[in-house]
Amino acid sequence: MTMCASPILLNKISSAFQLVRILGTVVCVGLAMSKLPVSPFTVAIKGLKLIGDSAGTEAEMEELLEMAVRGDVVTILEVKES
Repeated sequence: MTMCASPILLNKISSAFQLVRILGTVVCVGLAMSKLPVSPFTVAIKGLKLIGDSAGTEAEMEELLEMAVRGDVVTILEVKES
């Protein structure tokens, strides 16, 4: 899951923690200057992991976001019956 610091995407981070499976992992890529709107209760009760990575330059992040806008970034989603 790729996130950056716009208010809309910070809201998506909060949604990611609600939607990720129990014992799942949320990955944040980039350097957000805002606080993450995440409930410690949600993280603890679901046993979630948060992984962050700040690799790459600002230009590379812009290129990545442009790729996402063009639809060149593919999300692979698999739903399993419980």
